[in-house]
Amino acid sequence: MVIYRVKTYKISEKNLELFNEFFIQYLFPNQIKNGSSLIGRWVNSSKNKVTAIWAYENYNHYEEIERKIRQTKMHKEAKKRKKELPKLFISSSQEFWEMTGDYKEKERNSSETVDI
Repeated sequence: MVIYRVKTYKISEKNLELFNEFFIQYLFPNQIKNGSSLIGRWVNSSKNKVTAIWAYENYNHYEEIERKIRQTKMHKEAKKRKKELPKLFISSSQEFWEMTGDYKEKERNSSETVDI
């Protein structure tokens, strides 16, 4: 069963570009290299919250990837770089979500009706 990690950061609007650069340089490549799959990443209209959704095979898969990431050279470099930068985010939260069903649109013939 696929699970989704929904990670939301509360940020200062003035740090959005810096936060995005840090993500692109360190977080994204390290996650992908170690097996994560990014569904998408969004910023709200106020530019003070960024949400990323990642997919994993299951919770154990997520934990295994996180263990690998913490042991990488890039993770250590990211921690060092983060200390050199202004505070990138004010707070963060994380939740794990599961699908409630399969909602992919299937081909229908023109006479088929759909009950909602």
